[in-house]
Amino acid sequence: MQTHLHGYLTKNHRKFVEPGTVVVTPSCGSPFAAIAHAVAIDAFYDTNADIIYRTYKFAIAQLTAVKCRNIAAACLGCGYGRCSVDEFIKSVAALIAIPIKDVDTFTFVTTNADLVDSISETIAANVAT
Repeated sequence: MQTHLHGYLTKNHRKFVEPGTVVVTPSCGSPFAAIAHAVAIDAFYDTNADIIYRTYKFAIAQLTAVKCRNIAAACLGCGYGRCSVDEFIKSVAALIAIPIKDVDTFTFVTTNADLVDSISETIAANVAT
């Protein structure tokens, strides 16, 4: 997988990727059909709702193009990034609000209990309306 990612940088004459970049790799022996490496923070770990939303949309488009129908995704900008829970919810509200074409399941993964609660509340609010 690292070889594939380094190859992407070399092929594109880059030393790093910009926020919003998504690089899809083959499974490389993992149990997944493909893996999307998504970057939603800059070199200073800053991000915003728009960058996060666009990065998810780009990743989803690339994954569905290779026939992935079940997607598990890290909560972009919430690990090393400085994204607040409110900003993250703002960034994914549109993803949560309506079904995603050609995707059966979309699961956010995080160890942040407050973020889990906020995502669950947002989903519940959208289901109720």
